[in-house]
Amino acid sequence: MCNTNAFTTAIDNIFIARTKNYTIYPFINGLSDHEVQILVIENIVLTKQRKNITIKRDINDQSILEFQLLLRHKKLGRNFYGECCQPFIKFLNTYLRIFHTCFIKKQKDSNTISKPWLTKGI
Repeated sequence: MCNTNAFTTAIDNIFIARTKNYTIYPFINGLSDHEVQILVIENIVLTKQRKNITIKRDINDQSILEFQLLLRHKKLGRNFYGECCQPFIKFLNTYLRIFHTCFIKKQKDSNTISKPWLTKGI
């Protein structure tokens, strides 16, 4: 914007990229001493907005209690003799099976555009 003591002007810039299929022509509207410029862009392919998908585990008081209860009642075995890693692998498999059963993954689509300048009152 240019501001001098005598007048104020504004120049609008339009940048066109990735297309050669456009036409510009003037249009006299009679409202001003300037002609309107009409821009026609043809064959535009709009890209589909990708969904932002968030995957979180549903961990709440109820699922934590269920997890603790299942772990308490599961016989994890007390035989630590034999192969060095076998007892741990059995324990880990049991633990993970109970974990995945109690804390289920939930998928949430978040298409909303973040606008931190907006408050809840608006």
